[in-house]
Amino acid sequence: MDDSSVLVMTFRIPIFAGSVTMRAQAFTQEFMMDWKVFATVFASVFVAEMADKTQLVTLLFAADKTVSKWVVFLGSASALVLTSAIGVLAGTLLAQVVSVRMMSLIAGTGFVLIGFWTLYHGLYQAQ
Repeated sequence: MDDSSVLVMTFRIPIFAGSVTMRAQAFTQEFMMDWKVFATVFASVFVAEMADKTQLVTLLFAADKTVSKWVVFLGSASALVLTSAIGVLAGTLLAQVVSVRMMSLIAGTGFVLIGFWTLYHGLYQAQ
């Protein structure tokens, strides 16, 4: 692909006192989609969000007979898009100072600790 088929846009995003420059490439003639990555991300997020707090809150709002279901859907979907964008930005910025391996270890350890805490409270605290 030659340079004439690529449009490069630069965004400056203020972070604390400085700014970080992000580059997004939009292909004008050819769009390259990594379907394996797309499917992996989709399946992971879909499974993680099933019966999660987000879905339960959305369910509660939708249960209200006086509320438009489209408004609930659009509000919930917009919030998920924004939190996903924040996650992508945070991951991009963190990857500049922390290795992906270290981020995976920290996230995995956090999930395990939350699991143990939940089990402990389920076994010994809940009556």
